Amino acid sequence: MFIFIRLIAAHLIADFLLQTDTVYLIKVKHKWGVFLHGGIVGVVTALALLPYFQYPLIIVLFLLGFFLHIFQDKAKILYNFQTERNNLWTFLVDQLLHFLVLGVISFGTLNLDIPAYPGPEILNKLYTDTNLFLYIIWLSVITYSTSIMQEYIKKAITGEKDQNLRWPKAKQKYLEMFERTAIAVFIFLGGYWNIGAILAALTGYYLVRVQKAPALNFQIGTALAVITGFLMKFTIF
Repeated sequence: MFIFIRLIAAHLIADFLLQTDTVYLIKVKHKWGVFLHGGIVGVVTALALLPYFQYPLIIVLFLLGFFLHIFQDKAKILYNFQTERNNLWTFLVDQLLHFLVLGVISFGTLNLDIPAYPGPEILNKLYTDTNLFLYIIWLSVITYSTSIMQEYIKKAITGEKDQNLRWPKAKQKYLEMFERTAIAVFIFLGGYWNIGAILAALTGYYLVRVQKAPALNFQIGTALAVITGFLMKFTIF
């Protein structure tokens, strides 16, 4: 699990946080676009695997994962274009396949000693801090990953057939991210902090009442934030 957790964190950063609207548009509009995104994924994944590059097997698995990511993204684009099925299930299957590839890479490290991260000692301390990577994972999930998940869930609920996701304006998107993060973090902290989670949820409800935010966004986002908060409690110690 040591390297798998770090690879998941790297994947979420590269596939969501660093896959900006511009990168995404380039990826789907230009034949070479998947190589730009794949390159970003490769660099971030390489940073997570860097101590293990002394082992030839890991280099081979990394290169295999790199090319599989590019192939899979290209296949998904073509599939969505030909079948017009850019929906929640294609999104979930795509992410599951990415996780399976990361699992294979992680399996290759099971019998290897955990090497020190090269460079200053502070880098090694950060690298071996599993809780730090779990924080990165869950904060990535509740912010950018949930923003995408939310739009796919909305499509599934409303029966929307449009292949393009309808993104909220930047101000609304980041306000929703802040609300979800507050709810999840306060639930994770527990105790009296749960009051903060309730206040954050009430703030979101107020914005819906004054027609400053869509009701469905609030309902889905709040539910996912609560789930993420409890997952944080069960995984971070």
